[in-house]
Amino acid sequence: MERELTDRREFLKTGLAAAVAAPAVHRLRTRVRGVVAAPGDPQYDEGRAAWNLAVDQKPALTVMAEVEDDIVAAVDYARERQLGVAVQATGHGVTVPANGGVLIQTGAMRQVRVDPTQRRVTVQPGAMWCDVLPLTQAAGLAPLSASSSGMGVVGYTLGGGSGWLGRKYGFAADHVTGARLVTPDGRVLRVDANENPDPFWGLRGGTSNFGIVTELEFRVFPDSMVYGGGIYWPIVRAREVATVYREFGAFELPPAQRPVFLDEACQGREELRAAVESLLSSHDEASEFLETPAASLGPASSIAASGETPAEDWTGTGTGSSCSARKPPGGPRLPP
Repeated sequence: MERELTDRREFLKTGLAAAVAAPAVHRLRTRVRGVVAAPGDPQYDEGRAAWNLAVDQKPALTVMAEVEDDIVAAVDYARERQLGVAVQATGHGVTVPANGGVLIQTGAMRQVRVDPTQRRVTVQPGAMWCDVLPLTQAAGLAPLSASSSGMGVVGYTLGGGSGWLGRKYGFAADHVTGARLVTPDGRVLRVDANENPDPFWGLRGGTSNFGIVTELEFRVFPDSMVYGGGIYWPIVRAREVATVYREFGAFELPPAQRPVFLDEACQGREELRAAVESLLSSHDEASEFLETPAASLGPASSIAASGETPAEDWTGTGTGSSCSARKPPGGPRLPP
């Protein structure tokens, strides 16, 4: 066993050295439109960074893809050298660092198409919800988006995706209708319920374990205007609030509601509050919520409520907000 571990470490050492050697990296760059960065290159730190700063990744290479063929080239390169592959758009979901492998960044691939007639949206792998929401809002539609507009669409959706409208429509993954997938052997597949149904089944909840998604298609819904708000009580009433939430929230609340019980800081002060936050589809549902579970708790310390509001405002991308302007990173490119 010890000899096997020694051989494995020696293989990794020599394999990684060969993988990042100048001739090998040069050959990969001839196939990639985006940036290929090895340790020591100016773009390497940018390419390995994740939104989750607790994870310090040290991949053998980062490939900042701009087109699907870049992803295929990176996968081929890693497979031929027996290197691991990791993929990220924003890095929100990174928990295990992509050390010693090929890290494929898809953040530059952010195109979004909306089909209002079919109520479908198609996104590239680097799209964030702030890329999607203004377009669906303009079409009178709403996706099952994350609670933050800066999260990546593909990773969130394939991981399950529980958003504000989840109580009514379920998980975002349940409404994926198709995808383009780069497999570990470098093939590009169309996957849906009829074509390659097995990887299609696995993707919806299995994230990137079956390949790298280069395009994702999913349903959206005609709930572009909502009512929402939060009701807050002192933290000493947390048990009481949680009990009411359990009794009413599980059975009697309208299906469009997404109540959330949480503790939070109050406007930067060291004051904790028990909160119930909800998103509702109509004025009648909002009134029912205020007249039943909320009323049973008596006077609240504060109420933050809104009238009819665009659904996109609930993820912070309404008027006056901006989507993070991530541009394709610059770096050494070969002349055409």
